[in-house]
Amino acid sequence: MTRPCPSCGAANADDEDFCGSCGTYLGWASRSTGPAAPPRTDEPAPRPEPPRLQARIREQRRDPAR
Repeated sequence: MTRPCPSCGAANADDEDFCGSCGTYLGWASRSTGPAAPPRTDEPAPRPEPPRLQARIREQRRDPAR
């Protein structure tokens, strides 16, 4: 049987004390059979490029001599 990591949601064996994915201490209290927590995303979504920069990139791809 496995138990989920409370930080990242990765499945770990019952006899593990630390998460094999993120290293979080699993502790005694986390030995439950409940559903896993959703994985955390620490990285923000990429910001879209400004329209003028997009146009410049397209021009450079069409005419690489610039």
